[in-house]
Formats: sequence, C-alpha cells, structure tokens
Amino acid sequence: MNEGTDGENTSAADQEPDRSLEGLRCLVLGGGGFIGTNLSRELARRRASVTVFSRSLRFPSAFARGVVTRTGVMSDLDALAAAVADQDIIFHLVGGSVPGSVDAEFLAEVSDVVLPTLDLLKFARAAGTRKIIFLSSGGTVYGMPASFQIPETAPPHPISAYGTNKIAIEKYVMRESHLHRTGFHIFRAANVYGCYQRAGKRNQGLVAATIERALRGATDRNLGNGASGPRFRSHRRRCVRPSAGYFL
Repeated sequence: MNEGTDGENTSAADQEPDRSLEGLRCLVLGGGGFIGTNLSRELARRRASVTVFSRSLRFPSAFARGVVTRTGVMSDLDALAAAVADQDIIFHLVGGSVPGSVDAEFLAEVSDVVLPTLDLLKFARAAGTRKIIFLSSGGTVYGMPASFQIPETAPPHPISAYGTNKIAIEKYVMRESHLHRTGFHIFRAANVYGCYQRAGKRNQGLVAATIERALRGATDRNLGNGASGPRFRSHRRRCVRPSAGYFL
C-alpha cells in the first residue's frame, strides 16, 4: 500500500476549494485506468477519503496526495474484503474484457469479475456500505437497437459477451438493494474519453482512437457492428465531476 502524489497537468479548476465530500470514505475498484484516475482525483479534490484498488496503476503520479492505492484483483477475496472494510461508497469500475471480446475472455471475466461481485456485495453489506455505484455500458447492453437514438429506458438485449456480463452485474446489484436496502446507482456510459486515456488500446475508445488516427493522418475506418450505440460522454468536466457528487 502507498499514497499517491500530486499529479501532473493540474488545472486551476483542480485547485478550487471544495469540501462537499469531506470525511466520506470512497473505494474505487478498478481505479487504475483513465476513468478511475479521473474519478479518484475528483473525489480527492472534494476532500473525500479515497482508496483505489486495482490490478495495476497506469498513472501512479496522477493521484492526488492522500489517495491510498492497493494493488490486487477482485478474485483475491481476502484482499477485496480488506479493501471494502469501513468504506461508505464503493465505485465498481472493474472489467476484464472489452466490447469486442471473444468467448475465452468472456468466461475469464465471469470468474474474475462477475462472481467476485457477489462476494463484494456480501462484504459491503457486512461493512455497512451506504451505496454501490456500478459503471456499466451505455451501448452494448442494448444489443441491436430498433432506432439510432437509444433511450435509457430501452430494454437490454445484449448480444456480446461484454454487454451480457455488464447486465449480469447490474441485476446482482439491484437484487442486493432489493433484499438488503443497499443504495446503488448504475451508470451506463458510452464512448467515454478524456485525460489519461490511451488511444486505440485493444480497439477501445472510439473518440480517442479516431482523434489519434486523424493526428497521424490515417484514413478513418469503422469498427464493430454498431451494437455499442451512438451516444458519447465527454471529458471529465462534464462526466466525472457531476457523477462524483450525484450520489449524495
């Protein structure tokens, strides 16, 4: 375990005094990627007590001073239970596959992420966690939509392994809330992009990959079958910051 330091590329907005989450203990599971890094920075900016639990940390220098980092995987139940203890809010960002994953990765994610989520819910209940916030998928859970614009009220019919796993976790989180009154929010984000994103990683990140190809002068091309949906989520000013305080 270690504590992060002040990150680079700190804007004036990052320095704005904001104590709206002061004293709130937040755990960011899967917080080592670009979404988790931005979310953790924003939570810390609002004076929350932040712990990041992730397989790896892509940008360790980006975490604000005081953010506690733990390296581990969800399938390590002892490590997961230790991370969950005494947390008020849990952000579940863990995902082992991407929208184009093959069946082998699908089965691995079931054992490494979906099933450990059941243990996570049990640990959170024992710890008295107030709320669980799950980052789902804003496109793949709907499958082949009947129209180009997909409302969030559209019924989910995933046709990909990635979307199927996301829906499974959504249902388990909702079941936990129904049985044990645990609070929850589910965010179905699509085509998220922003700071600390690595363009084109495993064909993930349409916006970043398209911009990166344009900067290289490459001819753009279409990927996938459209199941990921047409909606976009812009940089952290419009996505991460509202989300960080939405659960209060």
